This record gives sequence, structure tokens and C-alpha cells, in this order.
Amino acid sequence: RSRILPKNHTGGDVHTIPLSILDNTVIRFAMTNAAWYYDSLADGTGALSPDVLTQSLRETLDAYPQWAGQLQWISSDISPGQPERRGRACISYGSAEDPGIELILARSPATLTSLVPDNKTRIGQGTWCADKFPSVQLLCSTELALSTPTGCLGKPCVCVQITTFACGGVGIALRIAHALADATTLIQFGRHWSAVHCAMAHAEPPPKISPVFNPALVDRA
Repeated sequence: RSRILPKNHTGGDVHTIPLSILDNTVIRFAMTNAAWYYDSLADGTGALSPDVLTQSLRETLDAYPQWAGQLQWISSDISPGQPERRGRACISYGSAEDPGIELILARSPATLTSLVPDNKTRIGQGTWCADKFPSVQLLCSTELALSTPTGCLGKPCVCVQITTFACGGVGIALRIAHALADATTLIQFGRHWSAVHCAMAHAEPPPKISPVFNPALVDRA
């Protein structure tokens, strides 16, 4: 387990952004989760190695610096042109004290086919019973900020677990505080990370990604 920051994090330009009213209503929702599993690559490039995935993750986080910040409560939010709102959640990022995102690098003695049916079997059966899937071991067990009423300081708001299986396959799991990302936002991040990673694997310039993070826009809408 380690904490990582965006590639170009300087620790000197601090931003404190109150989250939207809508974001505040989902703080007690379940964490936003997703996982992807990949068979072993036969090309020998090591493109799915934990080291390369970590490098591309840090590169992608440059476009999502708030995810490495501190999700916390503020006593009140006095935004220009808005009534004072008390008991709001905010994200503070850009500080040398940012908690970063938690990165878990794991190894499993199991093979992917012992846990997840192969593609042909899944298509043929149409369903897959996941009752015996070891989700506790593979889907990021870290406690995230604001997942409990107290004790948010120092806790990350994002966790990534990269699991290497005995067969050489790889699992990538993401877990994010719901106040920062719903499923649509998580999938967007996954696509951005994938694009950055593919460019890095092919020694190409990284794509320009510019997701919008402005909770005030949600309030105004």
C-alpha cells in the first residue's frame, strides 16, 4: 500500500472547493466501484505491469488533481452571490499535505479462469454467478474519507488496486467517494486512464484530457 500524487503535483497551489448541494446529498451513498480484468498479454511488452500502470495513473491524475486532495467538512460555505450554507463538504487539494490516492499492489495465487469464466463461456451461458468471487480481497478495502461521520483527515477519497494473478492476468479496481464521482464520472476516468496508458505503451505523446470540475455549475443548474 502506498499513497501517490499527480505527476506534476507541486504542493504549493492550494484550492478549497465546496461541493454542490447534490454532491452533499450522496455522501452517505455506497462508494462508487468498478473493476476490469485482463488476460495475460502474449506480446511480452509488460504493458500491464504494475509499474507501467502506476506511471500512467499518475499522469492521468494531473487532470484530476482534486481526487488526490482531502475530502472534509467545512463549518460554512460563503460563496459569492449565494446564501450561507452550513455543514458542507469540500475538497481541498494542491497542498503538500494532500493525502493522495491509495494504491494497492497485490498478487493473487489464483488464476483468472478460476475466478471469472472465460469470454466464450460467459457468452454461451449468458449469466455468471459471482457468489464465490473474492471481492473483499480484490476490490479495495480501504476506508475512504467521509465514509464514516468522523475521522476524515488523512484518509484518501480514491483507492486503486492492481492485482496480478498467477496466470499473468491483471485486475484493476477503482473505489471513489460517491460525493466526488458517480458511475459515469468513474467510467470517464477509466477511459482517460486507458488513453494515457495506451499512448505511454506506444511511446506516443499523451492525449489532452480536460475534465470539468466545477461544483458551482451544478448548483447554478
